[in-house]
Amino acid sequence: MSVDTTAPASAPANVEADDLPPGRGMRLTNWAANYIDERTGMSGLVKELGRKIFPDHWSFMLGEVALYSFVVILLSGTFLTFFFQASMAETVYHGSYAPW
Repeated sequence: MSVDTTAPASAPANVEADDLPPGRGMRLTNWAANYIDERTGMSGLVKELGRKIFPDHWSFMLGEVALYSFVVILLSGTFLTFFFQASMAETVYHGSYAPW
């Protein structure tokens, strides 16, 4: 028995999910987005910024990982700069690993 998950249960079997009219919440969101775009004309700016935030090529992810790693190193280094107490005193290990 095969179940079609592309269309909602209330839709006829021959109607695609994309052909259905949007729900009430989606209509309100679309109306608000169109209203703001007509009043401000910001759609071009949002589209351009969206391309910069979500690049097309997968290799940009490597640069993002490097950037986030660098930020973590800067934050942890700043934390250690303020709170690390350097000491040459010997420490005694009280753990379960016997060779230490």
